Amino acid sequence: MLIPEFWAEATQLLQHDNRQQTIRRFGWSNQNEAEAFAMAQTRLHDAIQRLEQGEQIYLREHHAVYNGAFGVPIREEILARYDEEIISRNGYGAHCLNTPRVLFADIDFEEQTATNIGQGSRVFWALLLTVLGILSSYFLFADWLGRGLYLVVILFLIFKWSAKQNKKQNNTAQPQVDPVDAYKQRLALFLKQHPLWNIRLYRTPSGLRLMATHQFFAANDPVVKDFFDFMGVDAVYAQMCIRQQCFRARLSAKPWRIKGFQQERPRTLWPVAAHQQELRQKWIAQYEQQAAPYAACHYLEEMGSSRVDRQLASIIDLHDRESKAHYLERPIA
Repeated sequence: MLIPEFWAEATQLLQHDNRQQTIRRFGWSNQNEAEAFAMAQTRLHDAIQRLEQGEQIYLREHHAVYNGAFGVPIREEILARYDEEIISRNGYGAHCLNTPRVLFADIDFEEQTATNIGQGSRVFWALLLTVLGILSSYFLFADWLGRGLYLVVILFLIFKWSAKQNKKQNNTAQPQVDPVDAYKQRLALFLKQHPLWNIRLYRTPSGLRLMATHQFFAANDPVVKDFFDFMGVDAVYAQMCIRQQCFRARLSAKPWRIKGFQQERPRTLWPVAAHQQELRQKWIAQYEQQAAPYAACHYLEEMGSSRVDRQLASIIDLHDRESKAHYLERPIA
């Protein structure tokens, strides 16, 4: 796992393809800024060489939600260190637990939209038939009385058809399955094949968080990929885990889920430029105050062998304390 303490950026303006272009590259270090800047210059020189050789390159390195999924180390402010674990602040301000050895997997539930699609389809056809009825009445009848009676019959038939379709759907509709129960059933199948595993389950605003407690894992362990694939873990998160050799779990609220918090986040990226630091600190202070009453997740239960690695217990406590997982009266955000 690599979450550097120090970052620096090197830039160079050059003439290419008959126009001026600025190339930017970051460097990083856990020692000091000078070492980070030296690395940035080396990476900048390499990028310029590749550009001059005709290779297509990015002029600058973009920052994404999982920026670590694209080869560059996780570029975030480090808030705290606990042994091998690091708590950082992500791009939208939330606290995140980064660990090279504890398997975390967040699962977002897919929205159930089949019923809405069916209803929308019926509305579309009803409107289309009504329009066609109006148009055809002008060709079939010369007087308004005939047209009116014809449209009444058409609308009556459309109403009868729609009612029949509703009744048919109600008779054939499958009962909605609680997505938590559905994923618990899926997890139970995996645990049946892996009887030594033990998983803690947490409810998140959009799904579930799973935490393995029976042993430590490396992110490139083949069984981790099997678990991610079986449970339907986000592909970009899975890629980040492999490239950065770590797992992540958000510990504080997403700003847009905090009721009444409308303060626009300043468009600053880490490391923050000197002229933007005051604005960023002001926003962070407001965010921390507004996020305090919220939990990031709620603890649900434990499934599996009930085994908890002795060295892992402190990380469970760290996660549950920082995410407020046992404050079930607090809204999750």
